[in-house]
Amino acid sequence: EYIRYAEKYGIFAKVAIQKIEKKLNSQKPEMKGRMKVQQIRILSHIEPKKAMAKLMALYNDQTYMNLLTTKEKGRVLNSIAWTFVEMKKVDETALKIARESVAINKTPYNLDTLATILANLGQYKEAIILGKEALKDIKQEPFLTESRDKIENWEQKLK
Repeated sequence: EYIRYAEKYGIFAKVAIQKIEKKLNSQKPEMKGRMKVQQIRILSHIEPKKAMAKLMALYNDQTYMNLLTTKEKGRVLNSIAWTFVEMKKVDETALKIARESVAINKTPYNLDTLATILANLGQYKEAIILGKEALKDIKQEPFLTESRDKIENWEQKLK
């Protein structure tokens, strides 16, 4: 909920970051990662370099990552990878993280993130294959329509 406010009203970003920070201390490890990524997404709108440094610090924090269940680690890695997409900073690091999230926990959301990153890197054939695989298990709107639209766009780029 804080992300929506922060994105809409950038002036509240610092307040949203502080509110999440206060909640972090009372959270179980599996929620902390997702909440940290929320903070980083908000921070990326006001301090992109600092946000990227925090994102990489979270990814490299093996002590924290080892506290997570396999499923939750896949979710956190996917959130980290998707943040690269949102920040328009897709590179080989984002690809590595997305591939790791799929290897750990193959979900339609993780596959979609990987497909999106591949497409951003110009690897449309693999993106289409993975995007279609993700579509098999996607049942919720607007995610279903968005995914179909992305795949159609990638197919057009191959022509």
